[in-house]
Amino acid sequence: MKLPKIGIVIPCFNGWEFTKKCIISIKNCNYSNYEIIIVNDGSTDSTLNSLRVDFPEIVVYNGDGYLWWSKSMNIGIEIAFNGGAEYILVLNNDVEIGLNTFDALIGVALENDNAIVGSLVMDLKSPKNIWSSGGKMVWPWPGEVQLNDLKGFKNNHRYVDWNPGMGTLIPRHIFKKLVGFDSKNFPQYMGDVDFCLRAIKLGFKIIVTSSSVIYNNIENTGGVIEGNKRFCYRDIYEIFQSYRSPDLLKARLRFIFRHSPLHFLFPALFIRYSKLFFYIIKKIK
Repeated sequence: MKLPKIGIVIPCFNGWEFTKKCIISIKNCNYSNYEIIIVNDGSTDSTLNSLRVDFPEIVVYNGDGYLWWSKSMNIGIEIAFNGGAEYILVLNNDVEIGLNTFDALIGVALENDNAIVGSLVMDLKSPKNIWSSGGKMVWPWPGEVQLNDLKGFKNNHRYVDWNPGMGTLIPRHIFKKLVGFDSKNFPQYMGDVDFCLRAIKLGFKIIVTSSSVIYNNIENTGGVIEGNKRFCYRDIYEIFQSYRSPDLLKARLRFIFRHSPLHFLFPALFIRYSKLFFYIIKKIK
């Protein structure tokens, strides 16, 4: 049987050493029918030149630094489809994949034609620790919950509400039906969760399989405010206005209004923003 072609889409902004290790991990796999598309969104380090020298066969799209995650993915995925891809594997540039990732994901996908299939995401520095095993929605609080256990797995997979935007395999027909990631409302954060929740509303399934494992450099994963620093007023502005913030106001409000059950709508808004308000008060100078 001919192996389905997988388009592997990796957005990046700087971090060439991460990207290089990610590419090498892909090339170490046995699966042969794939194409890598790098969406280089205005990197200022050696990424562009290094890609040309070290991996000239890879398709590279160069952005202007304002694509962010969702638009980068949409652009890369369309390039992959134009190249004949039947499935899309979305990755971050700071992950490394397991040797069996492609075979495991394709195996589950071929048995579940109307499903988006995700991987176990492990901590790269502590490979036995699960960072993500899919996600559930819990309303009114906290909303999206990232799971990190193996409860409920049967035949190496379970159904979830969403998978993160790394190590997730999307069939072409599902991506087309959803018209891609919502880059207008969720440019950076929540685009992956919104995509999965919209898929469920259209009757598709979200699966995570423990047979596919990828490794995430979690120290490189974070929002606009990190660490234990005290806040200044600029930090508060960044929380609500920066695309790098998971609490970007227009995105968070849109997400709650779009996906919260109606009877949980106002409790979800009240709890989230009252907790955020008290968090900011504690951290402000």
